[in-house]
Amino acid sequence: METSIILPEHVIEDILLRLPVKHLLPWKSVSKYFYALIRDEHFAKKHYHFQYAMHLVDHGDVPLLLDTPSDHHVSAEFHLVSAHGGRDVIVNITPDFERDIPPVIVLEGELYNQCMRCIGLVNGIVCLLWGRGRLALWNPATREFKGVPRWPIMPDDKDAEKLSPSILGFGFDVQSNDFKILGIIRTINRNALESDCIYEFHVYSLKANSWKMIKDIPRTYLAFDLAFTDSYFNNGVHYWPASELPYIPRNGIVSFNFSSETFKEFEPPVAAVPVETRCRLKVGKYKEGLALLVNRTSENEETCFEIWAATEFRDDNEVPSCWQLVVNVPPIYSYNTLNVCSIIGCGDLLLHICVHDDDDDDDDDDEEWGDVRFADSGAYLYNLSTRTFKYFGFRFNSSFRYVESLFPLSRRLL
Repeated sequence: METSIILPEHVIEDILLRLPVKHLLPWKSVSKYFYALIRDEHFAKKHYHFQYAMHLVDHGDVPLLLDTPSDHHVSAEFHLVSAHGGRDVIVNITPDFERDIPPVIVLEGELYNQCMRCIGLVNGIVCLLWGRGRLALWNPATREFKGVPRWPIMPDDKDAEKLSPSILGFGFDVQSNDFKILGIIRTINRNALESDCIYEFHVYSLKANSWKMIKDIPRTYLAFDLAFTDSYFNNGVHYWPASELPYIPRNGIVSFNFSSETFKEFEPPVAAVPVETRCRLKVGKYKEGLALLVNRTSENEETCFEIWAATEFRDDNEVPSCWQLVVNVPPIYSYNTLNVCSIIGCGDLLLHICVHDDDDDDDDDDEEWGDVRFADSGAYLYNLSTRTFKYFGFRFNSSFRYVESLFPLSRRLL
């Protein structure tokens, strides 16, 4: 006599949370229950956070998705680098474009995946930008696209010189489970000062599939540093270094809450950004918390890197009230441009090193950092404990932590 065992729904859900996306998608065909569960946005959110936590437990951090520079001759390409420093796979967007018929992303009647870059990555969804303000959302795990409508205030090309549009950030509204994009438009009068510009902030909502203008704007800091790296956090807040007008060295931080759609402003710790030194400030993550990446150059051109972690926050859990120096890389000297792009939990720094040609010294074209000679520009991994480097063999524009997700967009291709 055959017997059937029916598991409680909470047990089934607990099992499915442990499966990767590629193993979950076929379950949609098993029954209406599984189809509805896997398509449910609340289950997708729980699945993503469970998978993210598993990466932290198993590897100490999650993989990084790096996009390589593209132009009219080179297609967009993404490299997935594991948390332990190994290069895993190349995520090529071209096959997904070719499978997407009719196409969501087109330019002048043709598929267009060149001159494209990743400007944000939240909950496994990639925000892509190319051309003049053209945007799309992409889920690499489900191979699904969503074209973002152009801003209604964008002018025709003949009036384009009057406006300066920029995408500031990509985030997730944790209250309404909605993906949002924040953009800014500056109306510029060529005969006026920069401080006389008119600033407008617009937010795109995936659920509404539309843009709207918000009234809340930062009062002082308007020169955002658009460094494309991890500066969005799970509390729904995005952070940027910013400068006070007129342009002076970076001296503040601005945050934007994607749920309340409001800005806040605060100062970095004085010890991290002293006035008398030249600093380049970035916002990033250190052990899943808010951190400042400080690139400081002295008068004799020595460069050191410091990482300051926020240890306490105010009651709103958005503005830090206390900072701690957690990483200090000793000073180095180099004619190269070295930028810290991300902090990996296992004790590595992701660097982008640009090797400059020195025409005055043909016999020694390579630059040095200690015992290391740099012959090529691109992505390097620097281990803080062993002070050793690993070269990945490619350049990149941005770096974001990436874990596959089930979050639905407009069209599923699998």
